[in-house]
Amino acid sequence: MDDWRHLIVDTDFAIEILSVNMDAIDYVMQANSSLYISVVSKAELIRGAQNKTHLNRILKEIDLFTVIDLDSEVSTTFNKLMQQYTLSHRIGISDAFIAATSLTYDLPLLTCNTRHFTYISGIKLPHHGVKPQRRGFLGF
Repeated sequence: MDDWRHLIVDTDFAIEILSVNMDAIDYVMQANSSLYISVVSKAELIRGAQNKTHLNRILKEIDLFTVIDLDSEVSTTFNKLMQQYTLSHRIGISDAFIAATSLTYDLPLLTCNTRHFTYISGIKLPHHGVKPQRRGFLGF
């Protein structure tokens, strides 16, 4: 395992942590790193709420992560990524914002969807071996 002091977590990996995928939890515990998420991932997690109870649990669990808001540097990097990778890779808007945050703050990105990011120059993707379980997000 690499020695990462700070990691940004993609939405899918955050779901694995919040769904108690023990492989994901073990990885972040062993890494002993500060965990961050983009405000875009926060929005995606909130968007996944099934009802008010689920929403309240999501809002409580998001506190496990430090949320990084969008700023002018992230926006500039986002625009560069969109211009560079829209035609060649059809980069998604959310993925571009998350990647831009990772690059701007020089944070390795934990994701189970590496194919969404491997082509992005300069991005660091730690190898973790976590297999998505998708057993229900926070019990729902």
